[in-house]
Amino acid sequence: MVSEGWLVGHGGAPVFHRFAMPDAPRAAVLLLHGYSEHSGRHLATLRDLAEHGFAVFAPDHRGHGRTAQVPGLIRNVNDVLADIGILHRRALERCPGAPVFVLGHSMGGLLALRYAQLHGECLAGLVVNGPAIEVPESIPRTMVALARVVGRLAPRLPVQSFHDPKRGHANAAQHVVDADDPLIYRGRIRAGTGATLYRTIRQTRSDLHRVSTPLLVTAGASDQTVPPSVVQRVHDGVRSSDRTAHLFAGLRHEVYLEHQAPDVRTLWRSWMETRL
Repeated sequence: MVSEGWLVGHGGAPVFHRFAMPDAPRAAVLLLHGYSEHSGRHLATLRDLAEHGFAVFAPDHRGHGRTAQVPGLIRNVNDVLADIGILHRRALERCPGAPVFVLGHSMGGLLALRYAQLHGECLAGLVVNGPAIEVPESIPRTMVALARVVGRLAPRLPVQSFHDPKRGHANAAQHVVDADDPLIYRGRIRAGTGATLYRTIRQTRSDLHRVSTPLLVTAGASDQTVPPSVVQRVHDGVRSSDRTAHLFAGLRHEVYLEHQAPDVRTLWRSWMETRL
């Protein structure tokens, strides 16, 4: 059963999160969602992991879902990373002695990699799907430069369109669900968000060698948001001796929402199970 609640995030900010606690958890997973979505779109993954003995903790990041004070606005990624650290400590309190994994998608994959660069010694493993370590080709470089300047002066200003439901996955039934989901941010990328994510992308990419945690990096081979070549770039850039790369044939960016999602979840879970 998936529960939900609020925790006190970094600086006292309220952070909404969903969580699933099996009776005797053998491991814990911090599940980090992608840009413009929220933890509720990962319920199937939460339930699957919980049914197999994993406790799962999934926050709505700042600017997203129920946590958002200004939808789509992330002022500082370091605040989000600090929130993840608070949730990590909660996982350790609720599951004493259990290993902790991080599972991150897209922006969540970027956050997972950055978190592992800072706190990898506390993690049993890292699973990232379509990690956003490159600016999407759909965003002009002139807009990136503009966001870096405007982000300091007018962080809330919407500057660049991004949301495209058909680009994420090919599941028509899920497209109907998404269309009625008020927690999905469909507006333009705000200047402050673009600026702080760009800085994090550059920093995380240059520090890939600092990741030594066991790593599984995956992506849809037909991903139209994050180029599948990122999988090999991350795989080759980290220092982890235990690292695996996998492309899901025919799938787009949000592999966990495709019709083949059960196979995706099985691969992710099996990889973690072998590292318990």
